[in-house]
Amino acid sequence: MNKYAFVLAANLLSAAACAETITFDDAGADANYVQNGYHGLNWDNFLTFDPLTVGEETNPSGFRAGTVSGANVLFNGAGDPAGISAAQGFTLQQAYFTAAWREGLEIHAVASDGVRTYVKDFTVGTLAPTVVSFQWGNVTSVVFSSSGGAMSGSNGNGFQFVIDNMTLTSAVPEPGTWAMLLVGLGLLARARRRAA
Repeated sequence: MNKYAFVLAANLLSAAACAETITFDDAGADANYVQNGYHGLNWDNFLTFDPLTVGEETNPSGFRAGTVSGANVLFNGAGDPAGISAAQGFTLQQAYFTAAWREGLEIHAVASDGVRTYVKDFTVGTLAPTVVSFQWGNVTSVVFSSSGGAMSGSNGNGFQFVIDNMTLTSAVPEPGTWAMLLVGLGLLARARRRAA
């Protein structure tokens, strides 16, 4: 096999499942529920908003502290469990978590691929985001629930947690990626024929 064709094929295969970091800055800033289909996922009980638009200067909380990039953050509505899912599966690599109101908030994450279940428990605070690595591959659903912790001294109360910069890899490439992969495989076949 032609070494150049091999390198091309390897690059195209790696591009077929590239990681994406979702910053939520394109999802709306007015505490709206995230719509299904956003970045190819189904979203259950997650909202996005810009903490600077709701008086964070006078009532600071983990919402503002949890902003890693851009303006918007994601949070679980009413402090209730919230989740993401996709029928074709995805890899949840990592995300930044911050407690909105309660110091030492405990988060329980459960993922499933339809056969296996993955569980991760971690604790977050209100002053700065904590990056949490999952590396759960080909899962179809992840549900986050929160409990515990103590009031941090802000005027709010609840079990909301903030997420920003969620990195995941879609298991099914976009149509454009499939086209690139097919072109690359065609070039690989042509190169093999020429070498023979």
